[in-house]
Amino acid sequence: AAFPDAPQLGSAQTIETNSRRALNAVWRSNMLWVTATIVPKAGDTDAGQTTAHWWKLDTSVLSNLTVDDQGSVGGEDIAANTFTFFPSIAVNSLGDMALGFSASAASIYPGSYYTTRRSNDPAGTTSGAVTLRAGTDFYVRTFGGSSNRWGDYSGTVVDPINDCFWVYNEHAI
Repeated sequence: AAFPDAPQLGSAQTIETNSRRALNAVWRSNMLWVTATIVPKAGDTDAGQTTAHWWKLDTSVLSNLTVDDQGSVGGEDIAANTFTFFPSIAVNSLGDMALGFSASAASIYPGSYYTTRRSNDPAGTTSGAVTLRAGTDFYVRTFGGSSNRWGDYSGTVVDPINDCFWVYNEHAI
């Protein structure tokens, strides 16, 4: 089955969200943090729409990798039926995590968002989505084809001076 593309305000042209391949990973303190876009199954809040997802893998015994934690970052706190995609991740020296992502829905333009997770937060959870830069227009760049290629322009990094996070995601203006 094809990976669903994201709707957007102002245009019937959907945004290509690509595939479920891993897009970003960081390794810190024997933990491998990985992001990808998934499509939750029926019964989940975000069923049928692309959703940013993260995994924390314990690599302390390489012959026995285990999933230490994981979670999805849906967009329902941004707008109803919001698709989240192209996530990036960073983890600081305290084990706190930041995850940047793009989001779009039939009621909002494609924008740039992020969420955070403290090392002592309950398993599988993140803070709510925070708007980095809301989209202000619809996005159509087909380059003569039928796909509206959004691009995987997302980056989240740790500042080496103060352990805070820097996040950038593509947004439509």
